[in-house]
Amino acid sequence: MRRNNEKKFLRAILKIALSFTVISAALVSIENVNIDFSFFKCNSVIQAPPEPKPGPYTAPPPVTNKNDDDNKTEPPTQEITKPAPTPPDLSTIKINHEYSDSLIKREDINTHTFTLNSPCGINIIFKPHNKNDASYKLAVKDSAGRTLADEFISSKNLITQTGSLYLRNGTYTLEIKRGESWNGEIYKFSVNSLNYAYFESEDNDSESRANHVPLNQDIHASTGTADDVDYFIFTLNNLSSVRPEFKFTPIDSRLDASKLKLYTLTINGLNTGETREFTFRGDSTPPRTIEPFTLRAGSYLVSVSREKRDGLDLGIHEYTFRINAQ
Repeated sequence: MRRNNEKKFLRAILKIALSFTVISAALVSIENVNIDFSFFKCNSVIQAPPEPKPGPYTAPPPVTNKNDDDNKTEPPTQEITKPAPTPPDLSTIKINHEYSDSLIKREDINTHTFTLNSPCGINIIFKPHNKNDASYKLAVKDSAGRTLADEFISSKNLITQTGSLYLRNGTYTLEIKRGESWNGEIYKFSVNSLNYAYFESEDNDSESRANHVPLNQDIHASTGTADDVDYFIFTLNNLSSVRPEFKFTPIDSRLDASKLKLYTLTINGLNTGETREFTFRGDSTPPRTIEPFTLRAGSYLVSVSREKRDGLDLGIHEYTFRINAQ
């Protein structure tokens, strides 16, 4: 009996020794393992981090085949609209430049402003379209709107020159409108300058605006309208023998110009009271020779007027005069 108890005791001792051996071996193996002790928390549940939520669906780019024209994707085409060309501004024009314009509507009136920096003559050249059957009316006006010259352009003439109009320095307007007929075709025009040694300067249509002119020199001038009257002043320093000369291009004889008194030239003494008047026919008949006459020293006013007549539209009509004095 006693011997059996000793055996049981020895077995128990042996089991305890074996259990310590197993624990030691386990501890030895644990020392070589790296353990994250943050998971070993009281009453905590270990959860894996949440997965990211999927974003909005994006369709993959289309698969194209360079060799397959049917599968090609083209960017959307945009229609390119070109702005309408801006018509040139012809409200202000330069001297000695040619321009093109047209009367698009029957009632249109085209106006073109030009500036002269010094007194000079101008000559307007007008070129209708080569198939143009229209007629035109041209007018030159000063800054106050007064008409200094008007011209009728016939459809029969492919190139028309208005003749010389002599102006002071200043700003003027060329006005173009339809005549008796209209077709809206393009025409060309230019305002060209010309200079002479001595010439009138419009407007000189009153005594207060008369042009002072020298003796024994040709004075170039023109009447721009039917009622245009030009005034000039010359001065004699002593008693002189005077003989005026007056020349102009004859008008069409078919207008029965032989019976027409076209121009009147009058000389009035401003401080002597003397008056002389001379008339000139409009045809090609040479004017009568004016015999010299004597005038006292002083200033004299010369007026040149064009006679009016129904059916006679000369437009700008040039003339030349001089006062010979000895």
